[in-house]
Amino acid sequence: MTARNKTWPRALAFSLMLAAAPVALSSARADDADAYLKNAQALMSKGDIRGASIELRNAARLAPNNADIHLELAKIYLMLANMPSAEAEARTALQRGGNEAKIAPVLAEVLLRSGKYEALLRDVPAGQRPAPEEALVRLYRGHAYLSMNQVAQAEPLMKDAVRLDPKSVGAKLGMARLLLAQGKAAEGEQQIDQALQIAPRDSHAEIAKADLLRSRADVDGSLAYVNDVLSREPQNMTARLDRVNLLVAKNQLDVASQEIRGILTDLPDDFQTNYLQALIDARQGKLDQAYARLQKFTTRFVNFPAGYLLLGDIQFAKGRFSEAEDSLGKFLGRVPNNAMATRMIAQIAIREKQPARAAQYLEPLVKASPNDSEAWVLLANAYLALGKNDKASDALTHAGGKPSSDPNFETELASTRYAAGQTDIAIQQLEQVFKQAGGQQIAGPSLIVADLRAQRVSEAAAAAEAYVKTDPNNVVAQNLLGLARVAQSKFTDAEQIFYGIYRNHPDFSIAGHNLAEVYLAEGRTEDATAVYKDLIQRTPGDAASM
Repeated sequence: MTARNKTWPRALAFSLMLAAAPVALSSARADDADAYLKNAQALMSKGDIRGASIELRNAARLAPNNADIHLELAKIYLMLANMPSAEAEARTALQRGGNEAKIAPVLAEVLLRSGKYEALLRDVPAGQRPAPEEALVRLYRGHAYLSMNQVAQAEPLMKDAVRLDPKSVGAKLGMARLLLAQGKAAEGEQQIDQALQIAPRDSHAEIAKADLLRSRADVDGSLAYVNDVLSREPQNMTARLDRVNLLVAKNQLDVASQEIRGILTDLPDDFQTNYLQALIDARQGKLDQAYARLQKFTTRFVNFPAGYLLLGDIQFAKGRFSEAEDSLGKFLGRVPNNAMATRMIAQIAIREKQPARAAQYLEPLVKASPNDSEAWVLLANAYLALGKNDKASDALTHAGGKPSSDPNFETELASTRYAAGQTDIAIQQLEQVFKQAGGQQIAGPSLIVADLRAQRVSEAAAAAEAYVKTDPNNVVAQNLLGLARVAQSKFTDAEQIFYGIYRNHPDFSIAGHNLAEVYLAEGRTEDATAVYKDLIQRTPGDAASM
């Protein structure tokens, strides 16, 4: 209060001066605002979007009723992917009496990129604006319908956009998206290539081409286009996010994590940025962290089904199968016949001992995608559980028809073949994986168990010895070696192995049970009883020990 009393006479004098010369001061403020606006334009030409945004905010402060400044700010925020601020500035430009025809396309794009499709269709109707602006409005309305999977409603709008502005890159790209949604991939790519012919280094066209290449698993080709955009527009947020996505696809998680942290600093509440961070966390095994981040944005998944897929994947990995099935079901409701989600939900059904339901999911999938080996293996497991061994064998024939370089898949296929009674071919396949670099850890347990069950004792022992050498501290490998020694009737060796495991890892109860069994085989009943009592004391519900 004291400070205010000391300054009020000066403030009063200043207010009188304002009253005396309002026109001169207003003109000065307008000149300053124009200067800021020119500075912003100069910075934009140099690619300094953030610097331009500062200058424009200064201009808006001096000339708050200037609709054009608010419109330029909306465009800047759009480039920075700051959608809340972009929408606020676009609506302010309308309220300040700005040119609706110029504002409408900007507001429509903001609402589209914010996922506010219904608001876009409600607040930015088609009209009779000048052709270039009207083409954009109809284009964005078409994109909104496509995002809601309403292809029929989108088609006339996309055609209108091309008709109104035949040379528009955006219109070409809109038609490309429509054609791709209609399953016309070749025609869609032609539209993208035509857009690139019109503007070879247009960022939207290059990003569209990058997306198309990524859908074909051409990650390097896609990354080349994205990097070209960023070479000119280093702050282009769409390209930055696409680059992170591609780095994840290349499994360069450390680099991707570093880049996404920089984007999160600028956009801490942006949904796409947080989704990518959750994706990286999940790939790095930080499941709780990824799950917690996704939970903040579940309302956005309605218009971004990939969120349901990632959430379901994480829930599956955490063993929360009923929740995973719910998330995956929501995803499949929006993206029917997706192979990854269908396989995962079928796995849940098999785990829940509902093989008939798993088969219902998988049979249409393998019919539509006969080269999906993973689906065939799952279907074989479902048929085995249903007692349909002939069908299981047929499914395994399909699964093995296409060569695979994935040792995990080869091991799963071999294990299913073994369960189906195809013992010899299963063991041969497991041996092939076992001989590969790193194959011992992947195929070792399955191969050793298969050999033991097939009475191939020498082969089981040799495989177990090799497995232990690759990972001497692996208790599973040690335990399997102990079982091989039992099969060889080398009880003293087996006792030493099981005793060592159980002494160092008392929670590994399997070794305790095996040790007791060895004692019994040696006629040492008291020693076996002592081990069983110890197991019961550690786990009171251990029925086998009791």
